[in-house]
Amino acid sequence: MATIAAGDLHSLGLLDDGRILGWGNNDYGQCNAPEPPEGTHYIQVAAGDYYSLGLLDNGRVLGWGYSDHGQCNVPEPPEGTHYIQVATGNYHSIGLLDNGRVLAWGGNYYGQCDTPEGLSFIHVASGDSHSLGVLAGGRVIGWGRNWSDAPEGTYIIQVSAGHLHSLGLLDNGRVIGWGNNRNNQCSTPEPPAGTSFIKISAGFWHSLGLLDNGHVLGWGVNESGRCDAPEPPAGTRFIQVAAGTDHSLGLLDDGRILGWGGNGSGQSNDQQGPFLVSSTGRLIKSARKKN
Repeated sequence: MATIAAGDLHSLGLLDDGRILGWGNNDYGQCNAPEPPEGTHYIQVAAGDYYSLGLLDNGRVLGWGYSDHGQCNVPEPPEGTHYIQVATGNYHSIGLLDNGRVLAWGGNYYGQCDTPEGLSFIHVASGDSHSLGVLAGGRVIGWGRNWSDAPEGTYIIQVSAGHLHSLGLLDNGRVIGWGNNRNNQCSTPEPPAGTSFIKISAGFWHSLGLLDNGHVLGWGVNESGRCDAPEPPAGTRFIQVAAGTDHSLGLLDDGRILGWGGNGSGQSNDQQGPFLVSSTGRLIKSARKKN
């Protein structure tokens, strides 16, 4: 499960008691996660531009922060279904249901909320004005603002959507990128010999990839050092990454969060744990937390 998220100028972390901690710019209350309803707790967080979403263990979703386009107005899931993953964009949001359908809400200027019908997805991602979904066979479907489509003939198990570019994690541990590549944010580096990528995150003009040795690679625009991931402290390893507009976050296996890059609003400030630590396996499909 996702436990950290990087938005435009704010960041989120999921605490081990199921609450959400936010830091950075809070002009619209995007850092102030509401208390979960009694008897529930958060299991995933997502950070957009000046707003946030939190997935509860009962399969419902709460939104808070800037919502002039309705991006925080989460629709009720159809009867008999529940959300298993959420993703945030600029002014729109998408949610994956347990039956493989996708719901979308908020700004729809480029058709980014016009989800395809008749398909069953296992993973979703949301960029500034486009949306992506992974099918069980490893194929990626995109909708909304389009610079280019995902390459054919690849088996993708995870996607991440940035400003005008997208990343796909292949089942062989490699990463491909497509879309706007003006700043080389799609030009994925070769992983060091003997390593492979296990997670990815696309920011505004930069990208991050987590290696199976617990280190992080960054590429694309490197203003403020947003691509310069630090070495994990001795005895630790990164287990998740999140790329924002001009900052980056990494979750360590001891529950601490390290940040690097732009910090004008405090969005990169390192956070002490304890946090809910995720597994290091590849994320293929989110699932409700079972007691």
